[in-house]
Amino acid sequence: MNVRLTAQQEELLRRLVSEGHYLSVGEALQAGLRLIEQDLAWKADARRKLEEGLEDVRACRVVDGEQAIQEILDDLDRRERREPA
Repeated sequence: MNVRLTAQQEELLRRLVSEGHYLSVGEALQAGLRLIEQDLAWKADARRKLEEGLEDVRACRVVDGEQAIQEILDDLDRRERREPA
């Protein structure tokens, strides 16, 4: 596969290798592709969670925000009291 890079992209790759961040240009490109995969997976997961949240709202499965935060704080207090010092 042949890929055209801008001068800035080539310089970045050379710098990443020369500074020791990567052993080769290929390794740097592979790391970039892994980041793209991770980003796409994160976006898909976020979209799924947002859709689940919207469905919960539509089904009236919601909790008052202040009440939820207070319940979390109360739970943390209970856990702290149970833990030995």
